Amino acid sequence: HCGEEKDPVSFSFWLASTLPLESERQQDLLEVDTTAGRLQMEIESMQLLLSSSLKCESCSSSIAVTKDMFRMSGNGISGVFVNTHGFLHDIVTLMRVKGAKLQGDPEVEHSWFPGYAWQIANCRCGMHLGWRFTATE
Repeated sequence: HCGEEKDPVSFSFWLASTLPLESERQQDLLEVDTTAGRLQMEIESMQLLLSSSLKCESCSSSIAVTKDMFRMSGNGISGVFVNTHGFLHDIVTLMRVKGAKLQGDPEVEHSWFPGYAWQIANCRCGMHLGWRFTATE
């Protein structure tokens, strides 16, 4: 996202498309008539994100806080990846996850992040949460 910081219009559209929000909220941001209005809504969205927690879809246990989101790649804090079986995974990268049970040994084959091994992470209830990535070097 180099250079666009000087153009508030481009920046506001870039931010609307990269914030980890539900599709409906992203669409609302993209349809705002003014750049100032869009940026204000984005600030409000970010404030809500920073004060929120992420919960297991199955048992509603709190598994992480949104302030632990971080940028793992050039895609930002979230991205869509395809596994070797052709399934899409919309992920958010987090520094910490509470109560996750790791399954299996770290695996480097088919890692979405070069230089990192992955391990399946499940909630206490058994629901698949995602993967833990650890540096291999």
